[in-house]
Amino acid sequence: MSKNRSSKIGIIILISIVFLAGVIVAIPFLFKDKIIAKVKTEINNKLNVTVEFSDFDLSIFRSFPNLSLGLDKLSVVGQGDFEKDTLANIEKLYLNIDIMSVIKGGQLTINAFDLDKPDLRFIVLENGKANWDIVKEDTTSSSSDESSSFKAKLQSYSISNGRLVYDDRELKFMMLLEKLDHKGKGDLAADDFTLFTQTNVDQASMSYEGVSYLTKVKTDIKADIQVNMPAFKFTFYENNIKLNAFAFSLDGFLAMPKEDIEMDLKLNSPENGFAELMSMLPGVYAADFEKAKASGVVSLAAAIKGVYGEKSMPSFNIDLKVDNGSFKYPDLPESINDVAIDLRIHNPDGIEDNTVIDLKKFHAGIGKDVIDAKVNLRNPVSDPAFDMYVNGKLDLVSITKIFPMEEGSKLAGKIDADLAMKGKMSYIDQKKYDLVDAKGNLTINNLLYTTNSDPHQTSIDNLVLRFSPSLVFLDNLVADYAGSDYQAKGTINNLLGYMLKDENLVADIALNSKLIDLNPFMQDDGNTASSDTAVAAIEIPRNIDFKINANVATLKYENLVFQQVSGAMAIKDGVLNLNDLKLNTLDGSVTMNGTYDSRIKANPEFDLNLALTGLDVQKTYQSFEVIQKMAPIAEKASGRFTTEFAVKGKMDKYMEPVLSSLTGKGRLATAALVIAGFEPVIKVADALKMDKLKQLNVTDANLSFNFIDGRVNIAPFPVKLSNLASIIGGSNGFDQTIDYVMAIQIPRSDFGGSANAVLNNLVSQANSKGLNVNPGEMINVNVKIGGTIKNPTISTGLKEAAGNVMEDLKAKAQEEFDKKKAELEAKAREEAEKLRKEAEDKFKSEKEKVEAEAERLKKEAEAKAKAEAERLKKEAADKAKKEAEDKLKGIFKPK
Repeated sequence: MSKNRSSKIGIIILISIVFLAGVIVAIPFLFKDKIIAKVKTEINNKLNVTVEFSDFDLSIFRSFPNLSLGLDKLSVVGQGDFEKDTLANIEKLYLNIDIMSVIKGGQLTINAFDLDKPDLRFIVLENGKANWDIVKEDTTSSSSDESSSFKAKLQSYSISNGRLVYDDRELKFMMLLEKLDHKGKGDLAADDFTLFTQTNVDQASMSYEGVSYLTKVKTDIKADIQVNMPAFKFTFYENNIKLNAFAFSLDGFLAMPKEDIEMDLKLNSPENGFAELMSMLPGVYAADFEKAKASGVVSLAAAIKGVYGEKSMPSFNIDLKVDNGSFKYPDLPESINDVAIDLRIHNPDGIEDNTVIDLKKFHAGIGKDVIDAKVNLRNPVSDPAFDMYVNGKLDLVSITKIFPMEEGSKLAGKIDADLAMKGKMSYIDQKKYDLVDAKGNLTINNLLYTTNSDPHQTSIDNLVLRFSPSLVFLDNLVADYAGSDYQAKGTINNLLGYMLKDENLVADIALNSKLIDLNPFMQDDGNTASSDTAVAAIEIPRNIDFKINANVATLKYENLVFQQVSGAMAIKDGVLNLNDLKLNTLDGSVTMNGTYDSRIKANPEFDLNLALTGLDVQKTYQSFEVIQKMAPIAEKASGRFTTEFAVKGKMDKYMEPVLSSLTGKGRLATAALVIAGFEPVIKVADALKMDKLKQLNVTDANLSFNFIDGRVNIAPFPVKLSNLASIIGGSNGFDQTIDYVMAIQIPRSDFGGSANAVLNNLVSQANSKGLNVNPGEMINVNVKIGGTIKNPTISTGLKEAAGNVMEDLKAKAQEEFDKKKAELEAKAREEAEKLRKEAEDKFKSEKEKVEAEAERLKKEAEAKAKAEAERLKKEAADKAKKEAEDKLKGIFKPK
């Protein structure tokens, strides 16, 4: 080969490389818009979520020879029931897309995906609805592959430095994984494949029905899982699981062919000692754990087999034995010694009532103290039979001398327990207390507890519980948390039913406090499914039945301070009932009656009757957002008011009232109020050219109102506005729209030059319409106010010229009038019935008098008639005689 030919070949190769490089660089730009368009189309067409991302990039170098699509700061927010819940916040999402599927068009094939720093939150509501059920129902095609822009042909996936929350409120199960790294690979598009996984979690926490089973446990899992997708069956083999230092493996399978879960799993724990078992306790697995000295024999076996479903549960057994256990950190002065545990939890057939919990022995020397306990529980569903006791003393300072504490943590105090209980729940239910052996005391003194995760100090100066077959007596409680103090005494009933059968815990408590601050209890701890706000709706447990008589000198809630709080509260079935709860706040006093119902956690309901006396308007406006929506005029008002009203509605899960749900009615009165700087009032003053109306002094206002469908309706009421007799009525909306009519009586002497010009114009308009208006000393002016609070519209007119303008007020008053009319009619009917009955009684008592009087009148009338007849007869006779005599005289008279 000649030198020239070699040079030509080299040039061709170089050109080819440059061309190929150019194509590689150009491909992402050529297809970028096409791919992004398909991503957005797929999201909008297929998912019931709101998806946002700040930026995206397309590259061929990251996953050569395929394309890599990266989305930055991807967020997926739910809709409907999950409108404010964030399903995913992902720092970076990478999709590995088959380059040939891009070039050919049609569906884009995804080979892999990687999530970098994702925050994933999976929620199941009490009704079973899940927030990840976001795919829209496809009614246009029977084949999802044909209607989708993407085709999943996954070979691998990964999660890096992630956070995962699984919050199943239906099962009352919570799992939190912090700093999660997970990788999976296999032919995930196949029906039957092996999934190779590696999982590392820095902190794993898990709870079920309020009981914590794992707390910040370091977790490492290497698992090869055989997956059969048609049967949705997962078979575990070649797996190693490590929780802190405790290592084990699982053999068997888990399948979900339908709604039920089939399982047959065995836990194998071949090489664990007492130290590895101790590592499962919170706080024990410290940085120098491997240097700890430990001894003792540990035996653990567990298995579960059967079907878990709505009507079935699997059989299971757990056997744990510890002999001669001891544990000591080298740098700490005290140790745990002589630990002996013999525990068996057994269910042979999946029938829940056949579960047996048998802690035959628990013995431990903790520092200088010794604790012994045993528990035997049978028939937990039908009739729990129990035999348990605990005896021992514990100086909590010893715990700090045995286990390393987190910096900033404190633990101190003494616990003294000597309790014994034996019997059956049926004995207690039937009040056969002579068949129940329940006695003993539990005392806690000078307890102090603080951790980094909860910087608020918990202290119990004194707690004394005294046990009997029928009751637990709370002889004394003096405690403090986060600066709030509690002193309580009372009785507790059905403690065993609450512990063993989830029955209601019944208590009657007298509570006293100098200060209770509710805010620390309502701050999001970061483990809930949403941290959009620091305040979450208070959920009241359904299995408590408490009666509390409270006296609290100061109560704090958010930015509100309540003084001299007293009253009775009843808590039952998730509902709080208030009975004459009295308190002082905002320079006035409040009395509350009603209910707060937390049974629907997402939308708690309330129904309250409130009497507010002498509250400061400005402080009330600043303290309540709902007042800002309902009465925006209060922002520019100063003074005090008194009101009585009833209100009911719903709250959202962040403890904020749902304005559209509010309904209520009431009355409001104020003796003196000043309104200054309120835009609608300023516009009225400008329209009338009367600057004195820009600041209104409201006196002797007494009005009735109601609110429904987002509007506050004010019935027409008389009021003095800067000594001007007025009538006001109308409505305003929570959306800040206004619709009011004012009738103002203004002395002619109050009109200055500019105002007189306005007056003359109004007179001219009225006369042009055929009205002969001759304003006297008092001018009746009507003002209509519309528009919005910030942009009001004003129209004015003389009362005579305005025609039926006041009909607007009459229409608004009609509802109240009809109500009063119905009340008066009912009262009139009642009064008429009363009068009718009185008349009947009177008639009966005076009937004889009436009849006698009638008879007397009859006889008197007859006598008068007879006398009159005789008189008339005599008169007629006399007249006839005289006429006869006159005729005779005429005959004999000489001519």
